[in-house]
Amino acid sequence: MENNVVYKFDSHNNLYLPWFDTTILPGESTAILGARGTDIDQLLSAFKKNPARKSKPPIIRIVSTNTALFKKYSAYDNFSMAETSVIPYRKKQLHRLCEEIKRRFNIKIDFSTPLQELSVSEQIIIEVVHAYISKMDILICDNLLSQLVFEDRKILISIFRKMQEEGKSIIYLTTKWEYAVQISSRILIVSEMELLGEMKTSDVIKNPQPLLYLLSGKNLIEPKPEDTSSFLDMLYSSAEYMTNNYELNEALAIIINNVCQTINCQNCCIYLQQYSTAPVLQYIGDNINLPALKESFLHDNFHDFEFTANDIFYINKNDLNFNDIFAAKQDDIKSIMSMPVICKGKIIGGIYVFFTSASLYNHQDYLYLKSFCKEVAIVIETSKLISNSILLQESNHRIKNNLQLIISILTMQRLYLSQNPNADVNDIFDSITNTIFNIASLHDLLTSNISHSDSININQIINSILNLYEASSIKMHLQCNDFVVPYASVTSISMVINEVIANCSKHAFKGERSTQKQIHIICVKANDDVNIEIQDNGIGISPDIDINHTQSVGLSIIRTIVKNELHGSLQLINTGSGTLVRITFPYAALIK
Repeated sequence: MENNVVYKFDSHNNLYLPWFDTTILPGESTAILGARGTDIDQLLSAFKKNPARKSKPPIIRIVSTNTALFKKYSAYDNFSMAETSVIPYRKKQLHRLCEEIKRRFNIKIDFSTPLQELSVSEQIIIEVVHAYISKMDILICDNLLSQLVFEDRKILISIFRKMQEEGKSIIYLTTKWEYAVQISSRILIVSEMELLGEMKTSDVIKNPQPLLYLLSGKNLIEPKPEDTSSFLDMLYSSAEYMTNNYELNEALAIIINNVCQTINCQNCCIYLQQYSTAPVLQYIGDNINLPALKESFLHDNFHDFEFTANDIFYINKNDLNFNDIFAAKQDDIKSIMSMPVICKGKIIGGIYVFFTSASLYNHQDYLYLKSFCKEVAIVIETSKLISNSILLQESNHRIKNNLQLIISILTMQRLYLSQNPNADVNDIFDSITNTIFNIASLHDLLTSNISHSDSININQIINSILNLYEASSIKMHLQCNDFVVPYASVTSISMVINEVIANCSKHAFKGERSTQKQIHIICVKANDDVNIEIQDNGIGISPDIDINHTQSVGLSIIRTIVKNELHGSLQLINTGSGTLVRITFPYAALIK
C-alpha cells in the first residue's frame, strides 16, 4: 500500500484508490463491502485524514452515522454555521432552496426544529441534504441505511440517485451486502484492508453466491443450472385450472403454493386492492403461521415506494423498522421480498414472500416472482371476464325475478282492493310505481358497478333508494357504515328499506304538524348482525296495528322478506314523537 494513502487524484481529477487499484468515475456509485466492522472503521478513518493533495482537487464530503452537525441548532442554522459556510445564500434564499428539496424528495422533517429533538434517522437525512446542497464532487458515507427507518431510506436512495445524475460520485462503506446492492453499481469486497474481489451489482443480483463465498473466504464456484421443468409444470397446471374454474381465491391459493415451492420460501401471501369502499387490502391465503403485515405498510409499499430497476422490494431484520411493519409481534421471519402485481398499467396489489433467514434474492428468484405476478394479473383478469359473463346471466335471471316480483305485488294489491273497495286507487298505483322505480334503479346500479365484483356497498344501495324521494318535502338523514351485500341479496334488503321509507312517507305525516318532516336511517353491521333502524318524527304508529295480522301490502312485504329471506326480526315502536322500525338479521343471511 502506497504510503498508507487511501486515495489520490489522477490526471483527469478522478478519485483513485491505491489500496484497491481502482478509479471512481464521476456519477458512479461504488460500495466497499467489508467482511468485518473494523474494515469500515479503518477505511473511514483513512479517508478523513488522507494527506494526498493537489491544486484545486475535487471536493470530498464525508457523512457518517455519527453526524457532525450541531445538535442544539436547527437544520437551517447548521447549513449556515458550517465550518466553512457552503451555502452563500441569504436566509430567504436558503429557506426557499430547502423547501424545494423537501418537495422534490418528499421530506417531512421540520428544518426549523433543533436536531436534538429529531431521531437519529432524521438527523442523518439532514446531514445528507447538507452534503447535497454544498459544493461537493464526491460523497463518502458509512452504513447509513442501517440507521434509517424505511421512509427515510427511500429518501436517501432518491438523493443518491439525483447526485449521480448531476455527476457526483458516491462511495458507500458497509458490512451489509443487502444494502450495498441498493446503493451501488459495483461492489469492492475487502477484508483486513485487502481486496478480495470486485463484482458488478447487476451480477450480484443475478446470483449472490459468489459474493457470499468471497465474504466467507471461500473460492468462487459456478452454480449448477437449475431444472426449470417443475416450474413450467406449475405454470401449466395453474393455467389449466384457470381455464376450468373461475373461483379467484382457489386459483390464487394454487399460485401461493407454487411460489413457496419454487422460491423455497417459508411462506407467501397475496394482497389485492379490490373495493374502494371496502377495506383497502384483502388477504388471500389461509396459512395460520403467516405473519400479518400492517395495512398502512402494505398500502405505502406499493403506492409510495419508488421501486428499483427490478421493481422488487426487500427488507430484513437488520432494518431498524423491520418489526414495525408487522401487525403483531413475531420472531420467526428474518427477511421479506415483494413485487407489485400490475394489471393494465395499474398496481392492484402485490406478492409477499417470507424467509426465516436473511436471504438475498437472486436473479432467478426475481424472474420467478415476476412470472407469478403476471400470472396473478392474468388470474384476476380471467376471473373478471368470466364473472362478467356470469353476471350477465345473473342480470337476465334477476330481470325475470323482478318482473315476477312486480306481478306478485300487483296481485297482492288487486286482492287488497277487492277486500277494501273504498281504498284510494291512486295510493295503490303510487305504491306500485315506487316499487318499480326502486327495482329499476337497483338494476341500473348493479349493471353499472365498475368494480366488476359480485357484491356492492350498502351505502350505494340505500342512496339509490333515497334518490327516489329527492322531490319530497321530507328531510332524509343517513348514517351507515361500509359493508358489502352480494348481488343475490340486493333486491331483498332494498325492498325492505324502500317499503319502510314509503310507509313512513305515506302515513307518518298525515295531519298538520309544525315540525319539519324528517326520516333518520341508521344501518350498521356489528359483529355478525346487521341492524337497521328507520325512524320518523311523525304522528306515530297506531297501537291497533299488528304486524303479524295486517292487511297492508307494504307491511306484509316487509314482514315476509325479513322473516323468510333474512331470517331476522322486525319491531314497530311508537316513540311518542314518531315511529321507529327496527330490523335485525344475521349478516350470513345475505350470503346465500
